Amino acid sequence: MELEGRLVTETGEPIANQEVAFAIGEQTVTTTTDDDGAFSLTYRPTTLPLETSSLEIQYEPAASTEYARSARPSRSPSRRRSRP
Repeated sequence: MELEGRLVTETGEPIANQEVAFAIGEQTVTTTTDDDGAFSLTYRPTTLPLETSSLEIQYEPAASTEYARSARPSRSPSRRRSRP
């Protein structure tokens, strides 16, 4: 699956040029955002049914980053789109 999205702070500022890690199930996938906070990554599910066509993912910044203060994952998950 190809996953794409954009990470922004609570005020709408892009989380630009940052290495980010997504925990999806028991896997961790790492990618880097661009100048606009956009990212894409390839996820190879190992425990999902074959007919799965979309996933909801959520980014939670590490507590040691400046973005941890502005993140509210339960209110605004990253936008996502998947393609099998």
